[in-house]
Amino acid sequence: MSKDLEKRLKVFLSLFVLLVASYLLFDGVLLRLLLFIVIFLYHDEMRSLLLLTPKRLAGEYSSTNATIMVFGLIGILTLPMTLIALVVLSAFGYDVFAYMLGRKFGGKFTKSRPFPKISPNKTFEGLWLGLALSVLVSLVFWVFMTDQSIVGLIICLLGGIIACKGDLSGSTLKRAIGIKDSGEFLRASNNKIHKFTQTYIGGHGGIVDRFGSLFFTLTFASVINIFAVLLRTTGLLTEAFSIDKPSHTDYN
Repeated sequence: MSKDLEKRLKVFLSLFVLLVASYLLFDGVLLRLLLFIVIFLYHDEMRSLLLLTPKRLAGEYSSTNATIMVFGLIGILTLPMTLIALVVLSAFGYDVFAYMLGRKFGGKFTKSRPFPKISPNKTFEGLWLGLALSVLVSLVFWVFMTDQSIVGLIICLLGGIIACKGDLSGSTLKRAIGIKDSGEFLRASNNKIHKFTQTYIGGHGGIVDRFGSLFFTLTFASVINIFAVLLRTTGLLTEAFSIDKPSHTDYN
């Protein structure tokens, strides 16, 4: 196992344990609090990167960042815990499986790359296996949920794709600026918050690198859930399939 892969696995496992613990303790309040803190760190890091972004992309990324902040915060505050867990599972599931399986099987079936200009190290094998296993793991969790919903099923099926979009969006931004690792770049700044966050996610990118896919997926889930609530309110979608039924972990 390479040092880079070992370091990434340690970070993945640390984040996974932290997220699971925060999900289980106090009915998920800690997980909401953790995501609330991280999304503001994400926003702050994005603002710093946007200062160096070419004008042709700055407007687009500023709008995207604002959308993530608005709907991401709505999702953190209003989504049932089961849906938040699905978001985390599908986004991180794609990240983990795509990276690990891409390193293991990448290039064995095809030498071409899916995104050669944006992310040349990504392989078709890693992409498809990451998406497939993200869907599989999320569906297994959804099947055993006591409060299944059509919103949860949509997150299972599309969460990995949205996570991939978020990952590629971050890669596009970094290439436009001319950096490979936003963490290394921001660690050299005089911002104490950046230095702190990059030190504790050292060697694995910055907050944007690590959590971009998660917040894209969270924003998607928030929008879909709002749409489902509106449909249920108007009577166009039945109670049983609109949003998760209330449980002791819901804060709606």
